Amino acid sequence: MPRILMKRHHLSPHLLPADAMAEEEVRKIKPGQAVTVEVKRARNPRQHRLYWALVAVIFDHQTRYASRTDLSDALKVAVGHYEEVGKRGEHVIVRPKSISFANMAQADFEDFFARVVAFVCENIIPGTSDTELRSHLEEMVGADSKAA
Repeated sequence: MPRILMKRHHLSPHLLPADAMAEEEVRKIKPGQAVTVEVKRARNPRQHRLYWALVAVIFDHQTRYASRTDLSDALKVAVGHYEEVGKRGEHVIVRPKSISFANMAQADFEDFFARVVAFVCENIIPGTSDTELRSHLEEMVGADSKAA
């Protein structure tokens, strides 16, 4: 069975197919048949857009990094989202970890994003509060995507 997206019923503790593909797969399950389910919260695409909006704001006001991806990688390393891949003398060589939907659960992304916002407020835009920065990012992403 492929991975499918389910959503919780708004009143009762039941899961419902979130789209046509999920409904088709659920119909293949016989009534009363037990199935194994691994519950993972779906990633929040809006929060992902907020992260990339933050990267864009910083990128547009700096000259150190050649691309937004390079800046994103630097932020990942700065907040500890990396793996050690070797050593060169006394220096540890690190590789930024992925933040893609497939490689990072929503709870982990929420923690990562909070660390990035705190790092930016403390080190890149000192004097800016977490609330002010998040509000600015919300305005950038736009009210039309709040439902995402």
